[in-house]
Amino acid sequence: MKRWNSTAQISLEYLLIIGISLAILIPTSLFFYQYTQSSNEGVIRSQIAKIGNTMLKNSEQIYGMAEGSRVTVDMDFPANINSITVLNKNEIVIQYELSSGTSEAVFYSPVDITTPINLSTNATCTGNCTLLPWTNSTLGTFAEGLHHIKFESETSFVLMSITS
Repeated sequence: MKRWNSTAQISLEYLLIIGISLAILIPTSLFFYQYTQSSNEGVIRSQIAKIGNTMLKNSEQIYGMAEGSRVTVDMDFPANINSITVLNKNEIVIQYELSSGTSEAVFYSPVDITTPINLSTNATCTGNCTLLPWTNSTLGTFAEGLHHIKFESETSFVLMSITS
């Protein structure tokens, strides 16, 4: 009878060890998952800020040059960008998705910026303008990866467009 009690005690001790290990391992795994998720969102926010600041910097630089001056800049877009809109000719609004929902980053420009309405006719937008083209039309978002953004100096504004 004594032998049976010792094997039952050993089994119970193994179960306790496994239970305590899982009680420590599961919350730790959740903590690290949340930490990496927030770290990833920080990287996305940083990429969005870099894109917006690069657009502003190039718009200001090209505006100061002679009419017809242009520069094309390569930018790496994260997958989360929904839209890039120019509001009132002096605000660049980048709308993007995070796990917490939709966010916007707004960048104010001291120079007027506009975008083409139609890339084939190069007619410019006069109101609130969305940067074209949508490269993933089924989802309505920009495709992840490298995009070529062209900045062109006009008489009183900078024309910003995506080239292929």
